[in-house]
Amino acid sequence: MVNHEFSLLSRGRAPDQLNPVEREHLWIRTYRIWAQPSDDPLTPPPHSTGAALDLTLADASGAEVDMGSPIDENSDRSSPDHFAGLNGAAHGHRQLLLDVMTAAGFRRHPSEWWHFSLGDQLWAWLELQANPAQSVIARYGRADLLAAQSAAYSVITPRPNPV
Repeated sequence: MVNHEFSLLSRGRAPDQLNPVEREHLWIRTYRIWAQPSDDPLTPPPHSTGAALDLTLADASGAEVDMGSPIDENSDRSSPDHFAGLNGAAHGHRQLLLDVMTAAGFRRHPSEWWHFSLGDQLWAWLELQANPAQSVIARYGRADLLAAQSAAYSVITPRPNPV
């Protein structure tokens, strides 16, 4: 997703086709909403843990409500408080989503109105920012690595049937 986002922002130009300042600017914008890919089990991207999700609100008929920008839009409009004082409906919907998710124990990504975590490293860091005296650690690592580790430890050795 990182390379795809960079390609969108650069309008299809490869990084080596850009000047250094423009390239750096586009990488900064890319990483504003996309986690650095990592195979290091100590720094898993949030969604790979199964503890992060992206969501929006819908009305009673199932139609998405106005949140001011679509999920994954890489612009200033994606900032959670971008519409405070500008667009009451969009800001109110974002606030409602935040209130509901926070009441359930989730924490919102600081740059994305749609991204919520519960139990990953971002969640732990945000919990510590809000409650510095608290002892908080991430609960989840990368789901694919955990599944592989779990499978390695759950090998069952067949026993002969006692007769």
